Amino acid sequence: MTRQQLIDALAPLVLADRRTEAAERPRSTPYYFLNINHPVLRRYYLDYLTKIGEAAPPGDETRTRFELAMLHPAALNSLAEHYKSQGRM
Repeated sequence: MTRQQLIDALAPLVLADRRTEAAERPRSTPYYFLNINHPVLRRYYLDYLTKIGEAAPPGDETRTRFELAMLHPAALNSLAEHYKSQGRM
C-alpha cells in the first residue's frame, strides 16, 4: 500500500473516532493531531489546500488527511496497526 493509499484508508477511521468522541463528550472539543493555527503549520496547511485544489475552509476529512500526511511513516504504520488490531482496517 502506498503512503497516499494508507492516508486515504486511515482518514475516515480517524474521523469516525473524532465524531464518536464528540458524541460521547459533547462539552469537549474533538482532538486534532496538529494545531493548524501555528504560523509554520498554517503555511503548510494552506500549501496543502492549494496543492489539492481545495478551498478554505475545507471539510473534516481534508483536515484529517492533511494531519495524517504530516506524520512520519512509522507513526502512520503504527496507527494502521492500531486499527487492524481492532478489525477496522
